Amino acid sequence: MTNHIETIVSGGQTGVDRAGLDVALELGIPCGGWCPKGRRAVDGVIPAKYPLKETETQEYKERTRLNVLDSDGTLILNRGDLAGGTKYTADIAESEAKRLHDWIHEAVERGAHVLCGGTRDGAMLDATVLENVPQDAVINRKEAFGPVAVLSDFADFDAALASINDSDFGLQAGIFTRDLY
Repeated sequence: MTNHIETIVSGGQTGVDRAGLDVALELGIPCGGWCPKGRRAVDGVIPAKYPLKETETQEYKERTRLNVLDSDGTLILNRGDLAGGTKYTADIAESEAKRLHDWIHEAVERGAHVLCGGTRDGAMLDATVLENVPQDAVINRKEAFGPVAVLSDFADFDAALASINDSDFGLQAGIFTRDLY
């Protein structure tokens, strides 16, 4: 398997944020992310060449949270203690990993089986595959937005659709089969 970068997500602020976008644009790597309303940055307006979506407010924290949530991973380059927006980014990443780890733990306490993963070290959550997860477990009810997959068996397609439609959002679905008929 070849690993490659699929998308660079950045808020387009100064320094490393813009450098990541510049490299992506130069190399033809898809890129984007969120920036505060009005393309607000500490040095003025973020140039239009960066393909960023504006948040509903001018708050930097909103932009940071959306970019962390939209990413598969977060790279932080820092010297010394984390502070300001950099610390906030790390805190969000750790909080999201803890949230998912708690959902995994709740499912396991209720009878789910971890096929792989399921461990967390700070902001790092191992990719996790679960089976035998109760239908009303949080991991089945809400969108994970993280590296967790739930395997479920169904007798037929209608039963699978009914299960997905019984979740809060109906966003989690994948079909792995040799035959739909």
